[in-house]
Amino acid sequence: VIFKLIDFIMCKHILNAQTYIRAPCCMRWFECAECHDEREPTHKFQHSKILRFVCKVCRKCFDRDFTIFPDSDMECDFCHNLWCLPAITPESKIYEECNFMLDQYLQAMLNETNEFFMKIPEK
Repeated sequence: VIFKLIDFIMCKHILNAQTYIRAPCCMRWFECAECHDEREPTHKFQHSKILRFVCKVCRKCFDRDFTIFPDSDMECDFCHNLWCLPAITPESKIYEECNFMLDQYLQAMLNETNEFFMKIPEK
């Protein structure tokens, strides 16, 4: 039941979050440490050596020991979903969209330039 309620809260810091994380300080679930700090005004997220996660794909809990973190620990123990991904943040998304719009604009300008030179008669 608790995970149904959490699903409605989207993380605005990590847009491709694959897990929920349980804060060791208050034992509540959040999508990231920054979400915790925004929603818990009384204290900050306290990192620990071992953190508990819930996979968003299979909804099963797993723990990770961050004192030893091999590459095999980057996927869910149950469904093997890759949960440790490079974060897509709002800033990176805006950068990506701006680059796309700039590419579209430059392509349109190049097409107009090519059309202009196509209309010039050859001697």
